[in-house]
Amino acid sequence: MKNIIDPNNKCGYESLWIGLKCKKSNLIDKYNLTQMTDLYKLLRYGTEDYPSLFEEDNIKKMMKTMCSNKDITMFEDFKNERFNKNKSAVWKCYFLLVAIYFNIEIILMDKDKNELKELSNKIKDTLNILKLKPNEKIRLHLTPNHVEYLPQNNEIEIFENLKKNITIKKDIYDELKFIKLIENTRDYDTDDSYTMEDLEIDFNI
Repeated sequence: MKNIIDPNNKCGYESLWIGLKCKKSNLIDKYNLTQMTDLYKLLRYGTEDYPSLFEEDNIKKMMKTMCSNKDITMFEDFKNERFNKNKSAVWKCYFLLVAIYFNIEIILMDKDKNELKELSNKIKDTLNILKLKPNEKIRLHLTPNHVEYLPQNNEIEIFENLKKNITIKKDIYDELKFIKLIENTRDYDTDDSYTMEDLEIDFNI
């Protein structure tokens, strides 16, 4: 049964997916990322064709050959916090991991939209050491507890349409979740997914 993933509080996935969509990246088709939550499911669970985030070969190689014990502990803590406990906070190490997974260069910008050179250079250097040639270059704007894709001038219309579309999906999800709770037809699990029968809607807007 197909599950519908809660689209709220997933800015790390949302910003990356929007960036790939704005770039019209072939990674969208390659990994079948038709909507933002497909990226979430891919990195968390993997698919028949592609591994989950921590099972990807280059990430395992990086952790085995390039990381200190402190780094490995950080990655394991992130995996436990973000994947096992399903917390929504954005960890900075996430951007290095997804850059390796998708073979993309990620440039991180601070609240004033100045480049965070140490973090950005670490991503670039790691890709170089792993002999990966990035398919895309994506700028992400980091603010406290949030991240957004920074579109180029020719991408603004696409960006705004994607944001509007995701907002609609969030509103629909929240409304249907509220209706179900009001109806009190069943107790919901603590997981953030619902079946199609639960939501009674085709969510592919």
